[in-house]
Amino acid sequence: MQIIGYETLIRGGEPNASYGAKEVFARAKTWGGVQALDQKIRDLQVQAGIPLLTPPQRLFLNLSPQAFNDPTWNVIHQFGKQIVLEISEHAKVGESDIAWLQTFRAQGVHIAIDDFGVGRSSLQTIAALRPEYVKLDMSFVQNGDFETVRRMRRLAEDWETTLIVEGVETKEQARCVLDAGVRYIQGYFFGSPFFLTVPP
Repeated sequence: MQIIGYETLIRGGEPNASYGAKEVFARAKTWGGVQALDQKIRDLQVQAGIPLLTPPQRLFLNLSPQAFNDPTWNVIHQFGKQIVLEISEHAKVGESDIAWLQTFRAQGVHIAIDDFGVGRSSLQTIAALRPEYVKLDMSFVQNGDFETVRRMRRLAEDWETTLIVEGVETKEQARCVLDAGVRYIQGYFFGSPFFLTVPP
């Protein structure tokens, strides 16, 4: 098994509860701290995640919509060739956003479309971005729709991009995805999330 990268996620927490990124940013929005929080999280993800990598592995970072055209992405200048920016298919991506992303690509950053198949991304967006990776939403595997997985693999070949199938949690699901001709898989079957600590 070859590991091509790691995806970093954020979780908020209180003594008796935890919540995901959507809730974290919703809370930050109430006090006007979304951009500052996004920048801080990004810096922490890079500090904790980059040391895990063995070249040519990359760190996959989820790009929040509020980060588009943010001039504070200084980490890109230092670690660009080790980073993949994941853009949710639910995000609205305009021409200015595409131009902004292309400046990062010139520094070695790769682009991924996340949760593909359930959001708003159009073929025009994919044609404009030409992402290095397309991550197929986990719902297709969870629903046993492996024929769509097979079709998406063919489309990815036509787009000259790498398809990553998300949500693989069992040996049988892994077998079906591999039988569909997919080489890259993400899911609990291969490893569960673990907490990262930031180096001092």
